[in-house]
Amino acid sequence: MSSAFLPMSAPFLRFRRLSPAVLAALVALGAATVARAQVIRLDGPVAIVNERVITEREVAKAARAVDGGSGPREQRMQRAFQALLLDAILAQARTAAAYDDRMIDERVKQQTRLREEQEGSRSELQALLARQGETIEDYRKKQKEELRRLVLYESLSSKIGPTGRPSAEGYMSPRRMLLWYRRNPQEFREPAAVKARLCVAAFTADGSELEARRLAESWLEELRRGADFAALAKEFSSWNPSGSGELSGDRAGELRWVSSEADGPLDPALRRAFEARGPGLVPEVVRTIEGYAVIELLAKRETSRRPFEDPSVQREIGDRLRRQWVSEQERATQDELRAKSYLWPAERLRGTAAPSAGR
Repeated sequence: MSSAFLPMSAPFLRFRRLSPAVLAALVALGAATVARAQVIRLDGPVAIVNERVITEREVAKAARAVDGGSGPREQRMQRAFQALLLDAILAQARTAAAYDDRMIDERVKQQTRLREEQEGSRSELQALLARQGETIEDYRKKQKEELRRLVLYESLSSKIGPTGRPSAEGYMSPRRMLLWYRRNPQEFREPAAVKARLCVAAFTADGSELEARRLAESWLEELRRGADFAALAKEFSSWNPSGSGELSGDRAGELRWVSSEADGPLDPALRRAFEARGPGLVPEVVRTIEGYAVIELLAKRETSRRPFEDPSVQREIGDRLRRQWVSEQERATQDELRAKSYLWPAERLRGTAAPSAGR
């Protein structure tokens, strides 16, 4: 039948009466709708790890959390993808290892209690985490994931070594630590420093120095007559040496070891007083930025290096070498798990390149 004989409906008649401008607007709206429809992407798979499918949406969501969402997008996408890939491999390795997750939960509770004791209380820990943008639950979740990894790596790395003991390669011998100490002469260096007591008469609010100087000179005279420096500082000193709110008087005026190399620039007047004299009472008051100071030098230390025989040095070296060994074991374990896993697309995921998710 010819289209000329088809009856025209009322809506069609109304459509014919639309103005050219309205018709043009409708056509433009339709074109824009089609254009938007063309950029809609399905949440397709980026990779398959055994039974686990990693999708584009997962990668994009994880990438938004990398570096706070700043930095080149492609780099964030790659890092997010690699993290998801490793998590998938480790999660399936944990399932295969079939260890008891209740043990992990108990260790998380113990670590949380220990952290609360270190911070003073649970509320103090919560306040600290809040300043870092985290909750106590975020902290527990992070600790649980870290412990899961640690337990997995321990179980997978407990192989019989040359000595016949599990993980024997992780033992740090004194000879190995001594060799590291000799090869890293810049480590454990201690700069020249002084230890002193200060009793400071702070300048008045109006900036007047006369009263502060008179007060400091009266203290110096008392010390010359045999007064106890610590008692004097506890009673009178009002200097805040570290900017932390702790007054020097709270420590009987005693400063910890002070070094311009390690602690930053010192007040020039203090530096001159420290360098010019040996231990003992400085015979005149010293004008500092904060006020007039009475100074007693307690000890001076030249630039030196902590000896290898120091137990704390050997402990630090052992910890560094052990962390290095653990890191190497983790990488080896990851490579081994990756090699045993079914990965798609295999030619890309066996290496380090990450596929780009759609924009």
